[in-house]
Amino acid sequence: MTKELVKTSPIRGRKGLPEGPIPTSTPVASKPSGVMSAVNGALSCPRCGCKQIMEIHQETESEMLRGGKGLSMFLGCPACPWASEMLTIASSPSDKD
Repeated sequence: MTKELVKTSPIRGRKGLPEGPIPTSTPVASKPSGVMSAVNGALSCPRCGCKQIMEIHQETESEMLRGGKGLSMFLGCPACPWASEMLTIASSPSDKD
């Protein structure tokens, strides 16, 4: 995927807000696991009401992450375009430390 394909929020890039992470892999959806499993069935999609919320993982790059690469996770609805905010965790140590 290229940077041109990443849609940015209208407020990103202004007033010092950084751009979001850039996807570098195909998203993988699964039933929520671990802490996320608590929302499975308990949370419905705020847009369409679907009860089958999915956990989505995707590898990303961002200069704000230690090492520049990480794994992003978010919840999404398979029936419509709704998705939660993304949580990104660095996946490799920085050589700068």
